[in-house]
Amino acid sequence: MTEGREHPAASAPPEEKEKKRGYRHGKLVVTLLAIACVLAPIAGVSIWIKNQVTNTDRYVRVVLLVAIELFDRTPAAPGELGTTTSAA
Repeated sequence: MTEGREHPAASAPPEEKEKKRGYRHGKLVVTLLAIACVLAPIAGVSIWIKNQVTNTDRYVRVVLLVAIELFDRTPAAPGELGTTTSAA
């Protein structure tokens, strides 16, 4: 079928074949590294958001402890707020 036609890569010396093959793999490696460098910070931020921002249970626990602490204090007598003692 293709007796008269030969592929240029098939007639090239083995050193050139390896060089061309390595070059293509190099492009792939660089491309994948670039994609990884773009996606790594995005993944880090999304994990932080998941753990910090959307964790409402921890927020409720902390606010509940603060509220309990505020309400457990003994209130002042009604007449003591805003008055000062003066020796006249």
